Amino acid sequence: MQGFLINGAIPVVLPTLDVCVTLSMLPVTHWGGRGHMGRWIGLGMLVFAAGNVVSLTPHIFSQALDLDREGSASHHDLCHAVSSDEADSSLKPWYAALLSGQVFHGVGAAPLYTLGYVYLDENVSQRSSPLYLAVFTIFSMTSPGVGNLVASSFLSTFI
Repeated sequence: MQGFLINGAIPVVLPTLDVCVTLSMLPVTHWGGRGHMGRWIGLGMLVFAAGNVVSLTPHIFSQALDLDREGSASHHDLCHAVSSDEADSSLKPWYAALLSGQVFHGVGAAPLYTLGYVYLDENVSQRSSPLYLAVFTIFSMTSPGVGNLVASSFLSTFI
């Protein structure tokens, strides 16, 4: 299972977000520029939220690791309890959920980063526009790092 996650899932799931943002930027920019930008950004955030829910489903619905009552299962028991073919087939639905969650994230993030700057620039005064754009840029650059730091603090929490 660990081999599947490290060698199979992670190299494919992580770049999916970037590919989907890149593919959806052109249509979103074209149609969003002709329509109501605020609605496009809001719709993108709803799609992004749907991606969060889809990405959360493996954590909610997958079976927990079955340890002994004392938690004393040996390393050998955990690593060799299931054959690799059996583990790969049991992980495919969760892999598809993670992949589709990243697709939703990519499509949902495209309006924010393509139309968000233009929307801010058009809807705030010329005097305060640099401040709003700077705050937007700072938060968009620092929030992934802060999110990873907060998420790493939960790695020691067993559910």
